[in-house]
Amino acid sequence: MASLLRLAGGASPDTEFLTPFRVEHALVGHPLLQREAIATLADRLGPGHIEVGSDSDAIVMGLDYQRQLLDGSASAAVQALENEGRSLYFYNIESDAQAAPLVEELIEIGRGFLGVEQADIVSKEGYLFISGDTAVTGAHVDHECNFLLVTQGHKRVWIASVGDPEGEIALEALHSGRYGACGARPQTMHAYELEPGQGVFIPPRAAHYVENGPGPCTALSVVFLHRLTRDEVPIYAWNARLRTLGIDPTAPGRSPWRDRLKRDTFTIAHAIWDRRPHRLGARR
Repeated sequence: MASLLRLAGGASPDTEFLTPFRVEHALVGHPLLQREAIATLADRLGPGHIEVGSDSDAIVMGLDYQRQLLDGSASAAVQALENEGRSLYFYNIESDAQAAPLVEELIEIGRGFLGVEQADIVSKEGYLFISGDTAVTGAHVDHECNFLLVTQGHKRVWIASVGDPEGEIALEALHSGRYGACGARPQTMHAYELEPGQGVFIPPRAAHYVENGPGPCTALSVVFLHRLTRDEVPIYAWNARLRTLGIDPTAPGRSPWRDRLKRDTFTIAHAIWDRRPHRLGARR
């Protein structure tokens, strides 16, 4: 039996999660990923698991971005999407008993590409993205290892380098209670054109945005959080606080002693930060 997920020709996975690479998959025509099955999945998940995306011409950016959850019938929203220039994003489909085995199998293969031990995976999740016609997912950043797999239509995925300034600021926002949207499109990005049966690995901390269509588009995203990326969370949360004070913080990995200090003091700082005035101005 052919593998559901495999490396594309010339793909070279980076075990430090710094470089995107192409993959191929055998999900086109999968019974769980057809529109009728997706509509049924939508009802099983409920509106609280589904976000409404932007219209066809909008690239929504800004650190104050707010998720717009679906209001109303989930399956009806899927059926009404045909030929509409907007998207629906399904969150945490691994919570569904029928979808969970597929998410698990794909992540198991993907972690093998990256040389990741099962014990180093903190969490596993699945997402489903569908659009009726040309639509855009705004520039944002995630902290998981992400395999984005197109099963219908066309996607152009723009990916910036890990450590891009816009991506770093978006990560700080992500770990301070806001959505990880970029305030602007990163200046230097590389485009990956994806057709059905193709996919791309998006590294954690790499800013990216997606152009969908023209025509209907469906894609599955399976992600896992590595413990090393999880351990950066206190550093980014600290940096978000420092940036509100006009301080240009040091990104994770550039100063081991600063990283250690931020991790060790995060719990205490988080508890007292909002109770005292702040008038700092030096780089930390």
